Amino acid sequence: MAVKDMVNSPVPMPTAIFEDSFIERFWSKVDTSEEDQCWNWKASVMVKRGGYGQVSMGLKGSRYVLKAHRVAYALANPKSNMVGLVCHKCNNPLCCNPSHLYLGTPLDNANDMRKAEHGVHMVMRGEECPASKLTWADVLNIRESTATGRYLAALYKVSPTAISKIRRGLVWKEKGSTSKQTW
Repeated sequence: MAVKDMVNSPVPMPTAIFEDSFIERFWSKVDTSEEDQCWNWKASVMVKRGGYGQVSMGLKGSRYVLKAHRVAYALANPKSNMVGLVCHKCNNPLCCNPSHLYLGTPLDNANDMRKAEHGVHMVMRGEECPASKLTWADVLNIRESTATGRYLAALYKVSPTAISKIRRGLVWKEKGSTSKQTW
């Protein structure tokens, strides 16, 4: 089996491919402070693909991007064949708590989403989006500010385009907004 096939979902992911340094780096990016709660991923997120955590791994001269919850499940269940989807009992795409994860089928995953009353991929907007750099208070301050867009962009660590779109009401339209972009 090719290395590429071992790390891409939903094919098997043997834990033997994970080096100790990768495992240590992986768990350092997971908030494990509450044993019985969700262990949220604190690093890079696949914003346009359901809000799942993602981690990069080098293997045999190539780089691979893996879903964080699949890695967490594989590390907690080293004898699992990892065939199928790793589903969340908690419906939290950032959760890496192995007790919240189970190996399921696409039908199991679709049923879970239906029960949680969200579509094919949950789309988080505004403050709910893990990649959001702003809060509603920030957005209100930006709209009320007379400072330049460049200054505000540097202050809030977003692009001048994001500031412009916020001021023009193209994004962050109202709390609970369904705008297409969030920053």
